[in-house]
Amino acid sequence: MKKERNNSWIRWGLGLYGYQNTYFPNPDNRYKIEDSYISLSPSIGIEKRNTLNNRWFLLYGGDLLLLGSMRQYTHTNTSDPNSTAIQQDDTYSIGGGIRPFLGLGFTILPRLYISTEASGLLTASYIKRSYESSRADFETLITDQNGWNGNLSLRPASSIFVYYRF
Repeated sequence: MKKERNNSWIRWGLGLYGYQNTYFPNPDNRYKIEDSYISLSPSIGIEKRNTLNNRWFLLYGGDLLLLGSMRQYTHTNTSDPNSTAIQQDDTYSIGGGIRPFLGLGFTILPRLYISTEASGLLTASYIKRSYESSRADFETLITDQNGWNGNLSLRPASSIFVYYRF
């Protein structure tokens, strides 16, 4: 965070989330599912603070976000020894959003404080999805779906953040 004025700060952040799973949903290992996902969301915003007393303060403001994600899902069926069936679903998205927030903070030491904040999130993103289904003894089916997606969500103050000012 960079102090801009007496009660105003520029804040920036980076959201990063991902997972990689491979599992066999039945005991004879004839079905295999591979699922991987990664998302990246850098943000920049303005935070304002109003002092409630010498330790407590109210914080509010908003962030602008860039959003990007990728998911790859593959289902392999080897139950027929003569014909392996594979279904693959790839989804890519890119977009942006705004996140207004309202929170409460507590100063532990002059440079150390904790806070919690509730927020709303309004996003728009372009999604490209490709689905492919193939089997050795049948024709391969490929389906592409592209389009825009919008989302509005409200997030309660359910986390506590710890900050140290350098």
